[in-house]
Amino acid sequence: MQLTRATIEKWAGAEVFEEAEERVRRGAVMKAEVNGDVITGLFARTGASPVKCEFTVNADGTVTSRCPCEKHERYGLICIHVVALAISVMQRMADPARQRRYEEEQRHARRIQDALEASFRRIPHGGVAARLLIELPRDFARKFFAGSVPIRLVAMVGDPEEPYLLEKIPRDKPLTFPEEDDTVLDVLEDIAETGLKSSLELSRIDFLGLLDVSRGRTLFLSGGGSIEVMSSPAKLTVKAGLDTKTGEMNLKPYVDCGAAGEIAGGEEGDEEEGEEEREGGEEGEAESGEGDEGDESGAEDGAEAPAAPGQEDGGNARRRGRRGRRGR
Repeated sequence: MQLTRATIEKWAGAEVFEEAEERVRRGAVMKAEVNGDVITGLFARTGASPVKCEFTVNADGTVTSRCPCEKHERYGLICIHVVALAISVMQRMADPARQRRYEEEQRHARRIQDALEASFRRIPHGGVAARLLIELPRDFARKFFAGSVPIRLVAMVGDPEEPYLLEKIPRDKPLTFPEEDDTVLDVLEDIAETGLKSSLELSRIDFLGLLDVSRGRTLFLSGGGSIEVMSSPAKLTVKAGLDTKTGEMNLKPYVDCGAAGEIAGGEEGDEEEGEEEREGGEEGEAESGEGDEGDESGAEDGAEAPAAPGQEDGGNARRRGRRGRRGR
C-alpha cells in the first residue's frame, strides 16, 4: 500500500487534507494501525469520546470508509478522521524514526492501560475513605547519594482503618483519598508506569519530585519514627574549619534534618573523615547561618507509623545523621 499527498487529497480535497494535517500535528490521532490494505485507528475529539475509524485503501487508489461519523454516515463523504489517519500512516512510512516513536508510544500506552486495569481503583467522591502512608528507609539520604531511594506505600482504608499493601486492595472496593494524596499517587503512577505497587524504587530526580509534591507531609521511617517535609525551603549552612596539618580551609555545606540527621554536600558516607579529623586536629570550626537557601527537605521527630503488613515493630528511634565528606 502506497499513500501520498496526491492520493489522499483526491479522497476529500486539499482543504480537508490541510485541516486534517493540522489535527495530526496537534496529536489528534491517538492510534493508526495498518493491516494489509486496512487502516484502523482512534481520533481524539474535544469534549467527546474518541472516534474509532476504519477504512480500506483500494487497489486503484480510492478509499472505502467505514467511519461512524455523521459526515460519512449521512452524506457518504470522506471525513477528516479518515484523512487524518491516512496522513499519520503516510508520515510514518516516510520516516522510520517517526515509526519507531509511534511503536514505543503504543507500547507505553498498552503498559499504562494494563496497569490501570490491574491496580486499585480511585474515585473523587463516594468511595471508601482512605489515606496514603509513605515509608522511607532510615538511611534514605545515603541511598539518595548512591543513586536511588526505595520507598514503601501503604493505604489506610476504612473506619476503623485497616492497612493494605496497594497490590492487595480489591478492585471492587473503590477508594477516595484526600486531594493531597491523589496528587502524590498521580505522580507515583507516572513514575511506576507498569502499575503502582507497595514497593517502588525512585531515581534521584523522581525522589526530588516526590518531595516537591509532599511539602508539609509526614513521611515515616522504617523501624519507627517520622520526618516532616518542610513547606518552605530549608536553610543551607556552611561549616568552615582550618586544617592545622595542611593549612587548608575546609568548607562543608549541610542541612540539619533533625531525626534524619545532617544531609551534607559532597559524597555521603566517607568512612575516612573521622580519621582525617583526628589526624588534622581541625580547629576554629565555625558555622554560618547565612548560606544560600536550597530545596532540601527538613525533618522533625514525629509520631510512630501505624501498623502495616510486614512493617517492622519499632518506636520513635532517632537516627543519627552522618556528616558528608569535606569540600576542599
